Amino acid sequence: MSAEEQLRRFNAEAAARQRDLPRIQRDTLAEIVRQLQAAQRQITELLKANPSEAGQRRLRQLQREIERVLDDYATAVTQASVDGANTGWTAGITSIEAPFEAAGVSIAGARINAQALMATRSFMTDRIGDLSRRALNRINGVLIQNVIGSTPLSEAITQVQKIMGGVPRSRAMTVAYTEIGRVHSIAQDEALQNAGHIVPNLHKRWLKSGKLHPRAAHVAAHNQIRRYDEPYLVDGEHLRFPRDPNGSAGNTINCGCLSAPVVDGSSFGASTIRIGPQGGVHKVRLPT
Repeated sequence: MSAEEQLRRFNAEAAARQRDLPRIQRDTLAEIVRQLQAAQRQITELLKANPSEAGQRRLRQLQREIERVLDDYATAVTQASVDGANTGWTAGITSIEAPFEAAGVSIAGARINAQALMATRSFMTDRIGDLSRRALNRINGVLIQNVIGSTPLSEAITQVQKIMGGVPRSRAMTVAYTEIGRVHSIAQDEALQNAGHIVPNLHKRWLKSGKLHPRAAHVAAHNQIRRYDEPYLVDGEHLRFPRDPNGSAGNTINCGCLSAPVVDGSSFGASTIRIGPQGGVHKVRLPT
């Protein structure tokens, strides 16, 4: 395989792998919404059932049934988030190894510490369970008001739907989106460190997200290039990768940025990257 063909394959595979994380996050968030909508429908049906029955017996029964629905919801959302984290972890490793393999260079085989993945899965499980318990407490307050006659059924249903569509939805989605992205970046960084011992002058490039309203500092960091073992400088902070756990919440939560491997001759848009023997980096505009 010629050097030109190696570069072509490396660049094509690196670009293709950039689509993996957004897809994994999108699929996971869609499943969270689906589970939320299913829980909302079940709770609404429970509230509408036997509306004339009153008293403590009805209240206790409703509370038990709604608690079961929310437990099922939390279990399903946690599983979707954990599955997304597992897939994101694998995709992070693949995003580094696959471009080199496409170019005929094997960097696989080094052990990658999965401790960060285990910690993230535990965090998501605890966080989503806590959100579900808080929602249940708020819903129980609405149920009590309905049973004692202070809140009509129609209003109780509306309040419950607002509760379910508020914090449990937004927080669960934020946790899943951020943490799946974080484990992807950590796995990617682990693979990048392994590759750095094999590939001469390996670098990495910060890529802004495709969000409609990205952070201005993250847009400014777009196409910032650093040696594989050096941090990026983003909004005054040194970040090893997007969503670096050592970064501030304002610089990492809900971040959709990516990091991509760069070698001498990597190209993007109309530019090609040239890396000198001492690691000096510059971009060359290609003829249009």
